[in-house]
Amino acid sequence: MLCFFAIVLLFTACRQNEPDSRIAEAVEAVRQELAPDRRVVWWQVEAVPHGKTVTLRGETSHPEAARLLAQKLEAAGYRVQDSLRLLPDSSVAGQVFGLVNLSVCNIRSRPKHSAELATQALLGTPLRVYQRQGDWWLVQTPDDYFGWLDADGFTPLTPEAFRQWQASPRL
Repeated sequence: MLCFFAIVLLFTACRQNEPDSRIAEAVEAVRQELAPDRRVVWWQVEAVPHGKTVTLRGETSHPEAARLLAQKLEAAGYRVQDSLRLLPDSSVAGQVFGLVNLSVCNIRSRPKHSAELATQALLGTPLRVYQRQGDWWLVQTPDDYFGWLDADGFTPLTPEAFRQWQASPRL
């Protein structure tokens, strides 16, 4: 009998705590609502449970993500700690626009030359700039596709410089 209780205690103590499925469901529901196509909304969001507190980590380009996730998780009985970064972040130093300066530039799915090609952009294409990692910049094309572009493929611009370019005469 004592052996039976010892075995039961051993198995219950060694059981991994599985995250509450409500957390994963909330994250997936908000992702489906705000970012159904991962190519056109930057969504790198993770919800990490710590007891009844959930920490939101990662980054997104959607300004409503943290608020909607917090609402869903709080409705499920969790306290929410928001560590989610909204892009564009400070790594771009205010240069939130850019212009392609090559005849054709390759925009990659990850910040490396060997990564899959996400899309391409032509000379003069305006870009939205969201993040910088070394020589790679996370950009969004006018057709809303996100990807990583190396620093040689475009000229980063401040909003004022971009407005000046837009107002300048064209050939």
